[in-house]
Amino acid sequence: METEIFDPGWRDSPHRVVRNSTYSKWEEAGRPPSGQRPGEGEQISPFPNGEPLYRYSVAAPWKTMEDNWEASPLYAGATVELIHDLKSVAEIVDEIEVTAEAALERTIGYRIDR
Repeated sequence: METEIFDPGWRDSPHRVVRNSTYSKWEEAGRPPSGQRPGEGEQISPFPNGEPLYRYSVAAPWKTMEDNWEASPLYAGATVELIHDLKSVAEIVDEIEVTAEAALERTIGYRIDR
């Protein structure tokens, strides 16, 4: 989704992110403006130098991040808007298998009997 809620140091700059706990809490609170958002000022992790990383910061998670990395912005490309369902890996693999089998049967007549 496109949002501006991760804004300290990056005001008026829309960015695409994957929905996370910070976004959900903000949305559940009625989408309040900066300064009135739930959890503002809450430290979600320290930076490697020990400085606090606060909820709504623009800093993306990093490999050695401690604590609540999921609450930081999870940046995504334009295709994130195409995600409508959350599926398990098993469901996705099953769909790929069914689609591939149908394509093989349709194009070369290959049929997999189970």
